[in-house]
Amino acid sequence: MQLEKDHVVVRGDATSAYEPELGVKKFVRQFEYRPAEGFTITDEVDTAEPTVITSLLHADTGLQKETTNRFSINVGGVKLLVEPLEPRTSIARLM
Repeated sequence: MQLEKDHVVVRGDATSAYEPELGVKKFVRQFEYRPAEGFTITDEVDTAEPTVITSLLHADTGLQKETTNRFSINVGGVKLLVEPLEPRTSIARLM
């Protein structure tokens, strides 16, 4: 954890959560909070071989598609916006 005047960063290594046969050599997730910008979640993923990485976002209520690559969750008047930024070639969809 890194606590600064203008932001907080929390990093966790989840590599050991994946079975070795999946070929995940590194999985580190970082949460960063900046009061003026909100949260940014960054994943560092390294695999033994080139592969497609799939990320899932779960919500107790429905996800709404705002734009091609932007989604929201609205609960009790509070809205969480989700916008995958990288890789730029990613495909985001509701299932």
